[in-house]
Amino acid sequence: MSGLPKSVYYYYEHHKKTDKYHDIKILISEIFEASNRTYGYRRIKLALQNLYQVKIAYKTVVKIMEELHIVCKVRKKRYRYISHISNKIIPNLLKRDFKKDEPNIAWVTDVSEFRFNRKNLYISVIQDLYNGEVKAYQISRSQNQDLILKTLKKAINPNEDLSKLLIHSDQGILYQSPKYRNYLKKSSFVQSMSAKGNAY
Repeated sequence: MSGLPKSVYYYYEHHKKTDKYHDIKILISEIFEASNRTYGYRRIKLALQNLYQVKIAYKTVVKIMEELHIVCKVRKKRYRYISHISNKIIPNLLKRDFKKDEPNIAWVTDVSEFRFNRKNLYISVIQDLYNGEVKAYQISRSQNQDLILKTLKKAINPNEDLSKLLIHSDQGILYQSPKYRNYLKKSSFVQSMSAKGNAY
């Protein structure tokens, strides 16, 4: 519960035994804090669905946010669902060193949106900084956790030495998700993220 408002913490303590939305309220609060308090109910609903496979109605999310006194900051410009958010968990270990002398030392990854046949599609790419080789890519209609995990799994070759591998990304919420981070940890890969406000 680190980083959550005291009022939210005490709400959990008093209602966790009787509230059927107890666990969802925790997730909503954590998503809201991870977004630097900029996510409204629409983006929070998408994050619940894409990160934690939680299906919930918009009206329910709004009601829960009202109960928890969660109000997003007013923004002067539109933000994509996957935006740059406060990096509180992963340091920038790559430090703009974009040239490596050996393969499989540092990979960079990102997701881009494009239109095809009047449909919005998303492409996730992993590139080796040794020679610019695209290790893997995956295209999907949804920008979600499965997209980046499938890309990563496709990039892994059991015949290659990946013991020194660092994987660098921006601060997208998908790259901060527990499922993605746990997969990197399980594979003994080092994770790195760009500093806030620096997409390189």
